[in-house]
Amino acid sequence: HHPTEIVAAMSVLTSLPAGRRIVVYQPHRYTRTLALGDQFPPAFAGADEVILIPVYPASEAPIMGGTIWDLYERFRAQSELDVMVADSLEHAWSYLRHHLKSGDLLAVLGAGDVENIAAWASDSLHAGVSALDTYRDPISRLCEREWLHSDLRRDHVLGTKTGLHLGGRADLVADMRSEEELLTLLRTAANERIPVTVIGAGRNSLVHDFGVRGIVVRLSGDAFAGLRVEGDSVVAGAGVPLNRLASLVDEGKTGLVFLEAIPGTVGGATRMNAGAYGAEMVDFVEWVRVVDYSGHVTTLSKADLGFRYRCCSAVLDKIVIEVGLSVPDGDLAEALARRAMIAEQRAWQSRLRSVGSVFKNPPDDHAGRLIEAAGLKGFRIGGASFATEHANFINAEKGARSADVQALIRHAQVAVRDQFGIELEMEVSRYG
Repeated sequence: HHPTEIVAAMSVLTSLPAGRRIVVYQPHRYTRTLALGDQFPPAFAGADEVILIPVYPASEAPIMGGTIWDLYERFRAQSELDVMVADSLEHAWSYLRHHLKSGDLLAVLGAGDVENIAAWASDSLHAGVSALDTYRDPISRLCEREWLHSDLRRDHVLGTKTGLHLGGRADLVADMRSEEELLTLLRTAANERIPVTVIGAGRNSLVHDFGVRGIVVRLSGDAFAGLRVEGDSVVAGAGVPLNRLASLVDEGKTGLVFLEAIPGTVGGATRMNAGAYGAEMVDFVEWVRVVDYSGHVTTLSKADLGFRYRCCSAVLDKIVIEVGLSVPDGDLAEALARRAMIAEQRAWQSRLRSVGSVFKNPPDDHAGRLIEAAGLKGFRIGGASFATEHANFINAEKGARSADVQALIRHAQVAVRDQFGIELEMEVSRYG
C-alpha cells in the first residue's frame, strides 16, 4: 500500500506474460493517501487498467485531499493510465467477473479488506473463466425466446444513449416495441433473476464506467410514443420526447411552454417531477399508468403519486408507461413570447455534452450560485468541467470518463459543505 512497494510489485507484474494487466488498489488510511498522493499515479506504470477502491480508513475519519476521489483526481492530472473508481469491493468484483478474459493478469493490492476480491476471484476461477459472467447464460436463453421481437443489442455501449456520451456497457440493451413484450420480458427476467434497468432518453443519466449489469430497457417503440388531446386532457406515452409535448403550445396548451427548457421524455420527466421557469410536472399530471418489475400494471391517481421537489416517489420502483395531464388552453401570444425567451436563454446548452442541472437547488438558494461562490466555475477534472456559462452544468469533452463527472460532483459537494454548510443533493440519476 506504499508507493515504493507498489513500484516493486509492478516491476514483477510487468515481467510476467499477460493479455492485460488489471490492478485493483485499495488505499490504506486517509492521512497516508493525502501525504503520499502524488507518488501513487506513477507507481502503477505498466498497468493496462487501474481500479481504485474507497480508502480503507483504519479508524480514521475522512479528510479533504485524502479520499479516493482526491486520489482519482491526481491520477487524471498526472497519468495517462486507464483508471476507474469502484463504489465498493462488491462493485469492483461485479465489474471484474464480467470483464476478465482468459489470459488476463489480475493483481490485488492494498492493506485493508481488498484481499476479499482475490479470494472471490480464486474461488470463481476454479469453475472456469466463462463462469464469471453472471448473466451470460440467462440472457442467452432470453434472447432465444420466440416471442421477443424487440431490438436487442448485447454488450452494448450505453454512452451514446445519454446526454454526456459517457459510461460503460450493458449486458443487454432492449429497445421495446410493445407493451406486451415489455411485460413478458419483465416476467421472464424476474424468473431468471436478471436485473432490469430502465433508461429513457438518458439526458439526465450518468452511467458508470463499469457499465450496467443485466438488461437495460428503453421504451422506444410506437406503443410508447402515443400523444392525443381531448379537450383539456392530454395523454402521452412515456417515450414521447418533451419537445414534442411542448409543441402542443401551438394548439393552445400554453402551460406546457416550460418544457421547452427540458430535454428528455415524458416518463423520465414524470419520475423526476421535472420543472423550470416556475412550473413542474405536478402542476399538470392527473394520473400515471405504471408497471412494476414483476410485470403487474396499475394506474395511480394524482393523490397516490407523492410528488415533491424533483421526485415522484410512487414511481421510483416502477416503470412509467403512460401519463394523463390536464392542460387548459391559455394565451397563445404570451406563450409564444415566453418560448422565444426560453430558447434564447438556453441556446448555450446545445453546445454542451451535459446532463442539465447536476444538483437540486437547496431551499432559498441556487446550486449554481453556491458552486460559483466556491470558486469552481470552469474547474476541471480530466475531460469534464463545470460550465463557464452556468456552474450547475458539467460539460464532458472528448476523452472524458464518467468518473471525471463523479469526481467533479464530489469535489463540489465537499467544497460547498465546507464553505457554506450546505449539502448539495444530486439531481442527475446514476446507473451502474
